Amino acid sequence: MKWRAFNLLSGDEFLQRKTGVGLFSVSRPADETATKLLASMIYTGKVKEKYKTSIAAGFHAEPAATTCRLASLQT
Repeated sequence: MKWRAFNLLSGDEFLQRKTGVGLFSVSRPADETATKLLASMIYTGKVKEKYKTSIAAGFHAEPAATTCRLASLQT
């Protein structure tokens, strides 16, 4: 997934990291957190109030993985 010059998310990597919940698959907290944070920042320049709690929870659930997802955008 790209937005202008930013590589936001690799679809293949994203799908490999998904987790199963019954009949459904869901994204990992780190991927969900990075996506919410970046989309909000890119489009509005700030973190939307409705996402703050879930972004904080994602950092708490997978701090290293979330940091890694965000740091990978620098390259």
